[in-house]
Amino acid sequence: MKNQNNRIITTEDGQKKRAGKKTPFFSGSIWHETVRYSELVIGAVIFGFGQVTFLVPAQLAPGGLNGFGIIINNATGFPVGLAYFLMNIPGFLWAFKLLGPRYLLRTGVAIAVSSATMDLCAMFIVPKLNIFPSGPDYILASIFGGVLLGIGVGLIFRSGGSAGGTEIISQLLYWSTGYEYGKAVLVLDSVIIAIVTLYFRNIQLALYSIITLFIYSMVLNMVASGMTSTKLVIIITNECDKIRNVIMDKLGRGVTILDAEGGYRFDPKKMVICAVPQSQVSRIKEFIREADQESFMMVSDLSEVVGKGFERKLPK
Repeated sequence: MKNQNNRIITTEDGQKKRAGKKTPFFSGSIWHETVRYSELVIGAVIFGFGQVTFLVPAQLAPGGLNGFGIIINNATGFPVGLAYFLMNIPGFLWAFKLLGPRYLLRTGVAIAVSSATMDLCAMFIVPKLNIFPSGPDYILASIFGGVLLGIGVGLIFRSGGSAGGTEIISQLLYWSTGYEYGKAVLVLDSVIIAIVTLYFRNIQLALYSIITLFIYSMVLNMVASGMTSTKLVIIITNECDKIRNVIMDKLGRGVTILDAEGGYRFDPKKMVICAVPQSQVSRIKEFIREADQESFMMVSDLSEVVGKGFERKLPK
């Protein structure tokens, strides 16, 4: 059988070259991976603890598949964590080929750890804490639940994974239909909040869920990559084609390429510019490191992005 790693490919300028070797399943040093997975596990534990300690007792669902988990738990007594784990399996399997094994391995670990944390905390920790002895306090649940979820998911994002749920579904919708990722997350979370509100027939749940979602989003942005949710990434590289392809193919983001020149030796280089949401910053760092270890990368905050794929569109 022919070795696929040595196949000949044709670049956009018509030149033929030999394809490089496949990226190793684990990237970086053992220490780097240990730190990354430690951060991921800590984030997953915080995420699961916040869900089952504050949000589930108050029946608050700031989007995500846990909203359905709360409904299932209320109707049948089925554990929230196990329900969350099972609901993530179809999307996880569907996404395996599209999103890559490393990203999905980290996501799978995050889902498994957070699901186990939810059910273990529900059995052993929540009864002892007894945070809501006289019924749920929606304000307390919204604030502390949102903060803990933001910290947990922020750490998971920084480690290069995700907490599963609507994020994976939104990425799959983007790859299969081209529907914008940010809009997909917003629509799915809004639908889940509406379904939970209709099930419990309590409009206050929707209002407090929106407050929780706002707090969660703010904390998530701060933990994952600073105060703003969108980042400007500038890469100076000699491997422009590799970096352009990995950003466009793996992340679905457009790039702008400019000619540049080294200030010391005056050697020609390329400058690759792109804007990415904070949830993709860790992944783009990893991809750039794999594509060109000699590259120079800068990441900075953006106060506003106007255009396709981001917050607002240009007025007509």
